[in-house]
Amino acid sequence: MSLTLPGTIPGLLRRCSPVLDPINNRTGLVMGVPAGTARVCMVAVDSPAIVTGYHAEQLHLDLSDATGRTHACWWLSEKLGSDERTSPFAVWQYDIGPEDPDGGMMFLFGAQDVAPSETTAEWIDLIDDMDCRESNTRTLEDGSRWIDVEALRRICLHVAGVSP
Repeated sequence: MSLTLPGTIPGLLRRCSPVLDPINNRTGLVMGVPAGTARVCMVAVDSPAIVTGYHAEQLHLDLSDATGRTHACWWLSEKLGSDERTSPFAVWQYDIGPEDPDGGMMFLFGAQDVAPSETTAEWIDLIDDMDCRESNTRTLEDGSRWIDVEALRRICLHVAGVSP
C-alpha cells in the first residue's frame, strides 16, 4: 500500500509539496497550484530536473516524505477549522487496565492531544484494524513510525470524502 494522498483533494497540494507521478515513475516538487493544476519541477531518476505542468489528478502527495506529512497535517488542520498549522500527527494506543484489554486510542496533533469527540470516534473506526501500540516499531527511512503515517493517510481520505 502506497503512503500517498491523491492530488485531486482540493487544497492539499501546495508549494514545495513532494509529489509522485506513478504513471511516469517520477518524483517532484510542486512549484505552484494555479486553477486546478500543479506546476511541478519533476526530478526523474534517470534524467536531469525538468519543469513541466501537470494536472492534479496525475499526482499524489508523498507521505513518506516529512514535508508531505506536514502539508497533509496543515490541510487537515484547515479542514477541522484550526488556524494553527499543526504537525506532526501521531496516534497511540494505550492500556487502560484489565477491564479493557484492547486499550484506548489517543491522537496527537501538533503538541496537543486531540480531545475525544464524534470526530475522533470516527477516526478510531478508520484505524481500528491497526496495532497503534508504542511497541509497533515499523518505521520509514527517516525513522518516522509507519503507523502514524498510515493513520494520517486514512483520516485525510475520510475527511476529504475519498475512498481508499
